[in-house]
Amino acid sequence: MEGAGTVYYDIYRAEVGTTNYVLVNVNADGDEPTDPSCDDGHTADAISPALSGDGSRIAFQTAGVGLSDADDNCTWDVYLRDLSDPKKPTTTLVSVNPDGYSCTSGAVETGSGSSPRRSQASRSSSGSVAA
Repeated sequence: MEGAGTVYYDIYRAEVGTTNYVLVNVNADGDEPTDPSCDDGHTADAISPALSGDGSRIAFQTAGVGLSDADDNCTWDVYLRDLSDPKKPTTTLVSVNPDGYSCTSGAVETGSGSSPRRSQASRSSSGSVAA
């Protein structure tokens, strides 16, 4: 789709009744996460979207960096993209420790591969998450 960058998996919100698609996995400036090129295989893929009832807020997971100043590591994190105000959408890191920073051991449990398990609810692999 137009607008897709270097991220292999992107998340879009389709606007019902139109052919408009809104790229979700971006920061407040509209930039996609960057691939941290971590040794453990984590990428800037965006996965596991969860939408609010009206579709204005979308939670998703990514190991990419650049969506929040508080996230500069290679671990899987949970973000919330709020599109309720189309003129001023926001992206918030929600898997944070009590100090407001991304957890160094990851916010979601991973299986044998590098991606979080998609068949169960996300849960912290770190006791310091305050999401």
